[in-house]
Amino acid sequence: MPEMPDMIVMAAVTFLGMGMLTPIVKLYAVEHLGLTETGFGKLVAPIAAAMGVFAVPMGRLGDKYGKCSAVCWGLFGSALAMWALALFRSITVAGLAGIVIGIGFITAFPAWNALIVSLTTPERRGEVLGSVGLAQGLAAIVGASLGAFVYASDVLSFPRLGVVNYNVPFWVSAILL
Repeated sequence: MPEMPDMIVMAAVTFLGMGMLTPIVKLYAVEHLGLTETGFGKLVAPIAAAMGVFAVPMGRLGDKYGKCSAVCWGLFGSALAMWALALFRSITVAGLAGIVIGIGFITAFPAWNALIVSLTTPERRGEVLGSVGLAQGLAAIVGASLGAFVYASDVLSFPRLGVVNYNVPFWVSAILL
């Protein structure tokens, strides 16, 4: 923590936001987008395919333009897509946003890990990477708990603004990203 507090905070905030969606994504798709189990699989398949197809090219772009640029662009694209999910309730938007978030993740995450290990001495790389990984994991666990709680309650709902319990985790995730 003392060596890279900013990196640990950024990792925790980002994974808190993404973790909020872990327990509710499928519920949201079934309950509010009207998808069936098969329909959800059909929605996720192109997202997974896009991630597979773009993994190597996005990694090469990250190498070409730098780790910091790859992290920034990956998070920026993911944040924009998350705002689209928060604002619009549509299967098409969900599918396209999922693709953008997936590509943003495969762009940012490897560059993020490379950036972290490049900012410390070789003797401390494992320790620093482990500390950041711990922050990411704990934040994802807390995010999953919060996301499920918020999704199931009206604590943060503002119906007149179009912010209701089932889309609040998307709003919070977008803000955190």
